Amino acid sequence: MINRVILIGRLTRDVELITTGSGLSRTRFDIAVDSWSKDDEGNYLTCYIPCVAFNKNAEYMVKNIRQGALISIEGRLNQRKFERQDGSKGNIVEVICDSVQLLRSKGDSAPAAEKASLDEPSAEEPVDEEPEDNSNNLDGIDLPDDALPF
Repeated sequence: MINRVILIGRLTRDVELITTGSGLSRTRFDIAVDSWSKDDEGNYLTCYIPCVAFNKNAEYMVKNIRQGALISIEGRLNQRKFERQDGSKGNIVEVICDSVQLLRSKGDSAPAAEKASLDEPSAEEPVDEEPEDNSNNLDGIDLPDDALPF
């Protein structure tokens, strides 16, 4: 079975760091993700997805990401049950984030190069000394975005 989620959306509010009794750092946040469908007035419908980040991912978000930023998250779905103050039972499905990437700060026109995939070490790509065979290089071809199959 596979339980993987990748989402791109905007952070709905600034995040706050919470330290649990066991010493874990945690933050809860929502990202707004536009869907393909539109309402009666022609506006895209938006889904607000609850998310949780722990430890270094949570600390990275608090330091570097603000409300309105375009972010990418990767993680897994988690379903949990809870009891409300009035005694009724509730259920929530949320994304537990394994990585968080800042794509663009609010108001920026250029993508950000920041990434918080802190659970896995990053390795530098080796540099080849020999020239590559560029016979199949497509760098010179200019295709419009609507010509791409995805």
